[in-house]
Amino acid sequence: MSRQLLLLLSLLLSCKHGFAAPAEAALSGTLTSVGSDTLGNLMTRWAEAFQQLHPGVIVQVQTPGSSSAPIALTAGAASFGAMSREMHADELQRFEQRYGYAPTRISVAQDAIVVFVHPDNPLQSLRLLDIAAIFGEAGACSSSAQDPEQRRIEHWNDLDVVDSNFAAQRLLRIGRNGVSGTSAYFSEATLCGADYRADIVQLPGSGAVVAAVAQHTNAIGYSGIGYLNALVKPLALSTATHTTAVSPNNQTIESGTYPLSRSLYLYFNMKPETAPSVLLASFFRFILSAPGQGIATREGFLALSAEQRTTQLTALHLAQ
Repeated sequence: MSRQLLLLLSLLLSCKHGFAAPAEAALSGTLTSVGSDTLGNLMTRWAEAFQQLHPGVIVQVQTPGSSSAPIALTAGAASFGAMSREMHADELQRFEQRYGYAPTRISVAQDAIVVFVHPDNPLQSLRLLDIAAIFGEAGACSSSAQDPEQRRIEHWNDLDVVDSNFAAQRLLRIGRNGVSGTSAYFSEATLCGADYRADIVQLPGSGAVVAAVAQHTNAIGYSGIGYLNALVKPLALSTATHTTAVSPNNQTIESGTYPLSRSLYLYFNMKPETAPSVLLASFFRFILSAPGQGIATREGFLALSAEQRTTQLTALHLAQ
């Protein structure tokens, strides 16, 4: 068969079936996430899934705590900063002084801070003022009309626990260290501007707090809900003495009726009125997709709604 005839047949087949679209250029490069321990497991799962989709990409995840995110982002040492709280004014100011504009922030999942005890502890609920008395320095929230004198809470019977195995025991208070966004958020939400007590055992990770409370029957601690397991018992919380205590679950977190609901964030460097780089845009599209949010759900967080995801993508100039 002549070459001319082969070429003609090839052209005819192309017309019949349509020309094949050129293959999309493979993504490559490195992304670095620095920040929140609360977001650590989720960022790692997102990184693993994204790298499976794009083998030419490396996603590095570092989790020293939320306070490390603004430092790394301002220094140009991170592609994005993972934070379980909003940036403070001084952190934003340092970034703006260097770049001339504010960092861009997107919400990537919903979370809640949960206070928990050992499963054998009969306590079922707390007021926010009780939390202030447990974790705050003397007088935290003492000006509140709900509890103007604010009782000191040192033993479990101060919380009306009458079980003889607990009543006379002193509380063992366990929390996060100073670089933790969870610690900062918990303080802002419950301590009325006061400092933490000096005798709180401070641990570097949420998983460590859960493990410590599980090992000590007299312990009480807090962490993001994504780290809870059956070895500890979460407590329902109320905002005032005569209001119903609300348990942390998907419905109460999404509705905001659980008092310590919060958003989780990624901050990154993007000039105003521009879009992220192709690599960053692909990563953000993935984590804000239904499969990406499914990973958040499996890690114990609450996924963003379709409307919330669209809002975030629109802010990035990525909405379709």
